[in-house]
Amino acid sequence: MTNRLRIFIISAALAFLGGTAVSAKVTLPSVISSDMVLQQQSDVALWGWTDSGNKVSIKTSWSREKYFAEPDKDGKWMTKVHTPSAGGPYELTISDGEKTILTNILIGEVWFCSGQSNMEMPMRGFRSQPAEGAGRIIMTAKPGTPIRMITVKHKAAATPVRDIEGRWKENTPEAVASTSAVAYFFALKLHQMLDVPVGIIITEWGASTIEAWMDKETVTNKFFGEFDRCFLGESKQPRLKQQAPSALFNGQVAPLVPFTFKGMLWYQGESNQDRPKQYVRLQKEYVSMMRELFHVPDAPFYCVQIAPYYYSDPDGFTYGYFCESQQKSLEGIPHSGIATTTDLGEYGVIHPRRKEEVGSRLADLALINDYGFKGINPTAPCYESTKFENGTAIVTMKTDAQGLAPWGQDITGLELAGNDRVFHPATGRLKEHNTIVVSSPLVPNPVAVRYSFRNWKPGNLYSTWGIPAGPFRSDDWPREDTPPTLRVMSFNVRNSRARDGDNAWEIRRDATPLMIRDIRPAVFGIQEAYEDQIQYICEQCPEYKCVSVGRDDGKKKGEQMSVFCDTTRIEILSWGTYWLSETPDVPSLGWDAACRRTATWALLRQKASGREFYFVNTHLDHIGVTARREGLALIYKRIQSMNPNGLPMILAGDFNVFPDDSCLTDISSLMKNTRFCSEDADTIGSFNGFGEFTRDNLEKIDYIFYRGFPVSPCFKVVTDSYAGRPYISDHYPIYADLVFPELKI
Repeated sequence: MTNRLRIFIISAALAFLGGTAVSAKVTLPSVISSDMVLQQQSDVALWGWTDSGNKVSIKTSWSREKYFAEPDKDGKWMTKVHTPSAGGPYELTISDGEKTILTNILIGEVWFCSGQSNMEMPMRGFRSQPAEGAGRIIMTAKPGTPIRMITVKHKAAATPVRDIEGRWKENTPEAVASTSAVAYFFALKLHQMLDVPVGIIITEWGASTIEAWMDKETVTNKFFGEFDRCFLGESKQPRLKQQAPSALFNGQVAPLVPFTFKGMLWYQGESNQDRPKQYVRLQKEYVSMMRELFHVPDAPFYCVQIAPYYYSDPDGFTYGYFCESQQKSLEGIPHSGIATTTDLGEYGVIHPRRKEEVGSRLADLALINDYGFKGINPTAPCYESTKFENGTAIVTMKTDAQGLAPWGQDITGLELAGNDRVFHPATGRLKEHNTIVVSSPLVPNPVAVRYSFRNWKPGNLYSTWGIPAGPFRSDDWPREDTPPTLRVMSFNVRNSRARDGDNAWEIRRDATPLMIRDIRPAVFGIQEAYEDQIQYICEQCPEYKCVSVGRDDGKKKGEQMSVFCDTTRIEILSWGTYWLSETPDVPSLGWDAACRRTATWALLRQKASGREFYFVNTHLDHIGVTARREGLALIYKRIQSMNPNGLPMILAGDFNVFPDDSCLTDISSLMKNTRFCSEDADTIGSFNGFGEFTRDNLEKIDYIFYRGFPVSPCFKVVTDSYAGRPYISDHYPIYADLVFPELKI
């Protein structure tokens, strides 16, 4: 049993203890009931609860075999039952001394369907937003058609709940009208092609984020510090409902674990489109979590590309960057695919009406990849490469031998840019079955090409099979809508008094200014430096000004926690130092610390923008546990009291603790950790011990926290060699880019 499943079962048992009144009959989750569909030719999971203490027996009408399950101390039982090939209806008898008989059970193909409002949109549509062609399907729906559906009622929860609200329904017009259009059109085509029963489990919520659908363990372990974790309180309800991390997993997924299904459909992304780089990791971890919890390691995962929409700025690139992240995520997810929707968007409606095409494209992916059908290629053409010659861009696409379309017509949705990085409309023509020649009279010397990358720039590039190409670009330029960043760095330089042999400061010192000029931070904090080291850095990097005092006497004696600023970009308005001790205003030793420890703060102004912010640099004790905890608590209090106007704030330094240390709890509630919250973050540690630790085992003890900056585009660990030195210190420098919030006028 995996640790994640063990945690989940314990949580479910706790929920059971606070559940309904005592009964002598077995209690079953809503997803296990009459009218359900079970996955064919599988060992399907069945579970429930009993307070009788008796062994539970399970008898099926499709087999002579009898199954038994022992309840645990909380009365929960679980077993697996083997299913035959598709068929039905069948019965299932479950008894703990008193029988429960489930009837009208079908065996066929079961798919798990989830996401936000475009998955939620029912066959009857939303108000003034129809699902095209659904009326005919609704009115001709017959109960005898072996398609069954169960839709989970919306519920956000702080901890995993025991059961959902929802029931399996037969294929009646009323039931079809209220069922997800994408999921139903998928199920209908699957049934028509396979001629077997199909069951769809639908759990969705409009405007939900992907992190809301992920369990506590995944959010905590894989994305520590990236989200507001107030939902973790046992008695607290999530504040943001469908956007609170784990809230929808707890209320709408956990009660379904571990119901057996064939595969997953996922239509979500609009609520995460402002965090495309993070989404690459989020979607990969979501799929991994689902496969593990439901015991379906090879379950196919098919998602839907979000559709073009004006997104408050039709000329913006939010759409293109997010679609790019969806595609990149799938590169790390085995047995996955995407249904492209570049041709289905509507300028002013975020819920496109043509849901039948979406369901059909998803079904084609499943039929070809999972059920052995042949005849077409359901995969969208993908960008491969571009070469620029004679004022044109020649784009090569990955496609099959049937090639691209349309032949003999202009291909729209294309743009070209020159060295000025300004994109202009362009047209393309197919040259070969998989190449497009793109040109624009406005760009005589193109260096980059994009297709359908703006929020509203629909194109007409398809495969011969009618599958639209998704947005793509040849460049790797930074986002056009990303404001200028503030680069900050933290570096434990290793003091010059240490007896480090071949790694002594005098031998390696030339590497430090080379690194600084390479990274070019606007502000950085140096830990452990003595006065001679500070003077050397200032001499070699004269554009930087340093403020600090020695920790031993408040002047020049001892190590200094220095703040360096590039004076061409940053103005120092005020600064100061305090000691991490019970008497912080005078040089002093704190609690159980081995050394005197300090924090240096500076109020700074970015010259280009006039924006003011605070930077704090510190070095927590390497021995004293109490000194680290109380020292950081003092910094926490000072940060709050020194900043009444709520200016952006940065805290950097060597904390001498790992990310899961409890002393970081308070500061993590006040500030974000760039290591975990940056869109593009290195995952390796920073303490190398002059090569004592391998790259995969570097200790994560250096930090850059921030508050008041809405975005951290990147966090990096600098492992490059400088001046021929593989280790410029026993710590690698770390840096982060931060974006100031928009000014409110």
